[in-house]
Amino acid sequence: MANRVSKNFTIEELTASTVAIRNGLSNKPPQKAVIALTTLAQQVLQKVRDRFGPVRVNSCYRSPEVNKLVGGSSKSHHCCAEDDHGNVTKAAADIEVFDVEVSNLELATWIRDNLEFSSLILEFYKESMGPHSGWVHVSYDLTGNNENKVLTASRDDNGAVKYTPGLPE
Repeated sequence: MANRVSKNFTIEELTASTVAIRNGLSNKPPQKAVIALTTLAQQVLQKVRDRFGPVRVNSCYRSPEVNKLVGGSSKSHHCCAEDDHGNVTKAAADIEVFDVEVSNLELATWIRDNLEFSSLILEFYKESMGPHSGWVHVSYDLTGNNENKVLTASRDDNGAVKYTPGLPE
């Protein structure tokens, strides 16, 4: 039986990882991370779902081992960031919507204009590659210290990732 964390999301959906499966790793979060994932689902993901319909969660919770394998930052909010006292403070998800009429840029713009979040990153979106290129990364701070930081991630001519403030016009 699925363990619901909001009307339309389950903990299983938020912790699914093909990388973990391929590598024989557990991606089961500790209980304190489940609380963070539940808050992210209720405060962000469910609101996106209510507005746009079904949401594809490409990546949400990552165990430290899975995060390392995917090349994630050691401070990734996907690992449910902890404060100095060991309390989980942030959770993150990489998402897209199934609605073919809604681009990832439009999704990011709606989140920016309508929701609280810690960080919002439109990752590797290229209008020339079509409206569904890239994905939207969004994180939420359980302590209420949501900075609403908005960035666009892209690659420079040498292939290095660069972050630009804001969203493309």
